[in-house]
Amino acid sequence: MESQAEAQRHFESGNAFFGRGQYVEACNEYENATEIDSNHVGAYNKWGLVLYNQKRYEEAIKKCEEAINVDSNYFVYSLAHHNIAHVLWKQGKYKKAGEKWRKACDVFSATKKSKSR
Repeated sequence: MESQAEAQRHFESGNAFFGRGQYVEACNEYENATEIDSNHVGAYNKWGLVLYNQKRYEEAIKKCEEAINVDSNYFVYSLAHHNIAHVLWKQGKYKKAGEKWRKACDVFSATKKSKSR
């Protein structure tokens, strides 16, 4: 349990760095979080977002795919697909981007339906 709390502290520190545009420091904190808790889907996803902001598109996709592979939080799972779609769009891969946005919407809709039951 303590290790999850430590991973969360690194994640939150990464978010603070990200908010200040300190991308290298944010990446380091997200990496620390995932080294401590390899299932920290939020850290993988935000790490991908930082890489996207640095125009490191292929690396961003890989980190978001890691979030998808963890698949422990449907909202973040949907968000990871959404973030990949942004990268693909930026790369001019419009059809693939559309497929990822559809997947993000499908996952999010399924999550909303299951919660309303």
